[in-house]
Amino acid sequence: MNKIPCIICSRPDREAIDHAIARGQSLREVGNRFGIQHTAVFRHKRDHTPHEIATLGGAHKVQDRGTALARLESLYTTAEKLLKKALKNDTSVNGQVQVVKEVRSCLELIAKMTGELNERPQTVNLMLAPEWLSVRAALFEALIPYPNALEAVAGRLGALKDKPKELVR
Repeated sequence: MNKIPCIICSRPDREAIDHAIARGQSLREVGNRFGIQHTAVFRHKRDHTPHEIATLGGAHKVQDRGTALARLESLYTTAEKLLKKALKNDTSVNGQVQVVKEVRSCLELIAKMTGELNERPQTVNLMLAPEWLSVRAALFEALIPYPNALEAVAGRLGALKDKPKELVR
């Protein structure tokens, strides 16, 4: 049997690869993340990863009790601690920027999930806006001395209310 030496066992990031396998990440994802062939990840999992670690992925998913929001808030807390540490230790500006981006990303996602940040388009009915109602009242009041003009404007505005897309130019 021609045994291929395991390239993962000699890597400095072997522990991170083992953790990714244990978390149940697909072998292809692990390979892409660490820049190795997924077949090498498969062989490493099969031949060199203890059975307990290799099967932890399923157990981890069962024990994962928190909601996505709770997990994200936990991630945010971690990112915030990293930011404080990076600022305190006078880490490189690039490192600080990366941590700030991660904190911002977590906050943005939390805001979206909780509804604080609503990116859905809003529909505003201008015909019911208080500002328009004031303008309309002032317009009608100004046209009282001119009954024909008042009737024409009222008719036109009434038509706009019923069919705005057709009449607006």
